[in-house]
Amino acid sequence: RKFLAHSDTRFMTKIRKKPLSGNADGCRLMNTYLPVVFMGVTNPTTMRNIIAILGLLFFSASAWPAEAQQTPPRMAIIKDYAAFNVWVNKAYIDWLSQADSTQFHREVESSFNTIAKTVMHLWNAEYGWLNTLLEQPWGDMPGKSFVGTHQEMLAAWLKTSEALAAHVQQLTDEQIGRVLTRSDGAYLGTAEEIMLHVFNHATYHRGQLITMGRQVGLDNPPRADYIYYIGERQR
Repeated sequence: RKFLAHSDTRFMTKIRKKPLSGNADGCRLMNTYLPVVFMGVTNPTTMRNIIAILGLLFFSASAWPAEAQQTPPRMAIIKDYAAFNVWVNKAYIDWLSQADSTQFHREVESSFNTIAKTVMHLWNAEYGWLNTLLEQPWGDMPGKSFVGTHQEMLAAWLKTSEALAAHVQQLTDEQIGRVLTRSDGAYLGTAEEIMLHVFNHATYHRGQLITMGRQVGLDNPPRADYIYYIGERQR
C-alpha cells in the first residue's frame, strides 16, 4: 500500500489516463508497465497487490461492451442532434402552418425581413451543407427558383431536413471526421464541424422565427429546446 501510495504515482496516473478498448490494450498495459513497476520491488506482498491491480485492469477492459468500445460519444451526439433537428423543425413547421399567406410574407425587423425569407434561408442552408457533405457543388439553391405556396415551402424544408438527418445517420466514425475543402482547396472543416455549424445556425434563425411569428399574430409557439426533445424521446 505504501508503494502504491507514494513510490510510483506516475505509473498509476498513466493507467488512469490511458483508454482501454479490450484485450489488446490490457495486454499492452501489462507488457509495458510490469517491468517498470517491479524494478526495485522486493516485498512479495507488494508484488502480489500490483499483479492483482493489473489483472483487474486487464479483465475490466476485455469485459467492456463492443459498442462502448467502437462508438465514440461525439458521433452519437452528432447523430442525435441530426434527429433533433428534424424533430424541432417539424414542430416549427406545424406552428408556422397556422399562418396565412399575408402573415407569412409580412415584413418585420429581422435578419431576413419576412418569415418566408427566413424559412427559405434555413432550407437553402441545409440543402447546401448536405451537398457539401455529399461532396457535391451547392448549385442553384432551391429557394432561388421556388414557386409555390408557403405550405409547400414548409414541406420542402422538412424534406431536406430529413434527407440531411438520413445522411448523417449512416456516416461512419471515419467519415464524420473526414476533412472537407473548398473548391480552391482551402480548409472548410470536418463533417462533424460542418454539422455543428448547421445545428447552431438553425437554432439562431429558429429563435428569430419565434419573435417574427409573435409580431405577425401567431400564438403558442412550440417549446422546442433540446431538453424537451430528450423528454419526449424517453416516453
